[in-house]
Amino acid sequence: NWSSDSGNLCLLNTDDRNCPRSISSEISPRKNLLALFEVSNVSFHFVDEVLPFKNPRRSLTGWFYFKNSQNVD
Repeated sequence: NWSSDSGNLCLLNTDDRNCPRSISSEISPRKNLLALFEVSNVSFHFVDEVLPFKNPRRSLTGWFYFKNSQNVD
């Protein structure tokens, strides 16, 4: 049995100057979960520390990069 008590994906709110301020959403790791979100110059995120657990845990991360985001439909 595996449970998640660490490693949350945290998405942040920004203030009027586009500086990160507070966590707006937390996504806990779950079996077969895929989290997609936009990253820009004014979006911020981080992953909580992943604490040791008795069972193995695997994850896969990746990025899509577009030179000019206006070309994306």
